[in-house]
Amino acid sequence: MKESIANDVSPAAIYRITALWAFSEAFLGGILHALSIPFKGLMLCSISVFCICLIGYYGKRSDILKALVLVMLVKAALSPHSPPQAYVAVAFQGLTGYLFFFSKNFFKTSSVFVCVLSLIETPLQKIVNVLIFSTFVFGPKFWSAVNDTLKKFSSELGMGVLNLLYLAAGIYLGIHLLAGIVLGIFVARVPNSVKKYAEENPDFKINLDESEGELEVQKKKKKKLKPAKIFIAVLIIFLFLNYLFEIFPQFIPKDESLQILLRAVLLVLFWLFIFSPLIKLIFSKWLSKAKNKYSVQLRDLINFLPQTRKILTLSYKKTKQEHGKLRIPAFVKLLTANLIYD
Repeated sequence: MKESIANDVSPAAIYRITALWAFSEAFLGGILHALSIPFKGLMLCSISVFCICLIGYYGKRSDILKALVLVMLVKAALSPHSPPQAYVAVAFQGLTGYLFFFSKNFFKTSSVFVCVLSLIETPLQKIVNVLIFSTFVFGPKFWSAVNDTLKKFSSELGMGVLNLLYLAAGIYLGIHLLAGIVLGIFVARVPNSVKKYAEENPDFKINLDESEGELEVQKKKKKKLKPAKIFIAVLIIFLFLNYLFEIFPQFIPKDESLQILLRAVLLVLFWLFIFSPLIKLIFSKWLSKAKNKYSVQLRDLINFLPQTRKILTLSYKKTKQEHGKLRIPAFVKLLTANLIYD
């Protein structure tokens, strides 16, 4: 009896894992933000990559892409104010999983690569965004001035000519790199440890109450473009291009401090009113097409999210007898067993 439980993976396993991934993307970010937990991006990325690795092991390679589309649809429906960078990160994680999980014979190696690359992408994206924004606002000489100041500061502290800027970036990336390696090794061992756990604990299945009802997605009304908005958008684009190419130099202030202020204002306005809405428009059109294709799966997945939350909370409560570092592995094994076995 124990043998059959541990060997028969549920037909709904991929569906449940996808629901956990969608739940983490749609809700956990807000919960972690409310609790002011540091390294929220690292934790969310770890959960997402954990789900991707499980799909890569228990499902087919194509299941990763299908799950990715469904997760992005759920995220757009239930967390509509997420910035474009969040979708870039999710897409990168899913595509990385699809690229590396080409064979289950290399699951352990693939898990480490997927975890490391996915966790490194998050801080790299933030560093690149800061570099681009700061360079545009303050000019290309800004980082040279910061570098010189930090070198002088480190020299005065008796640390020699040390580049503190690179050191800070290296430490930040190093934390994510180390976390990716640890997570990859941990995930690589999960399938075998969960199988053993299910065999040794035949009563692992958590009892869930009946469905609490459907979670419906509210349809948004289409907003019409007003002439005032079109005028403001055209004005912002004109001022932005005028500053970049000096079409009408008389409108550009001569004072350098005013130029820095103007650059910052124009960049923020261009991002908020032109670039970001344009990206969201293109992305929403793609999502609407995907939504029509996966409408049934999307509805079922959203309806299953309350049960996903129950599985998470009850799994955590059931492992409360475990203390310290032992509780996380116990929680992961119990949670995964409930996701993949009936």
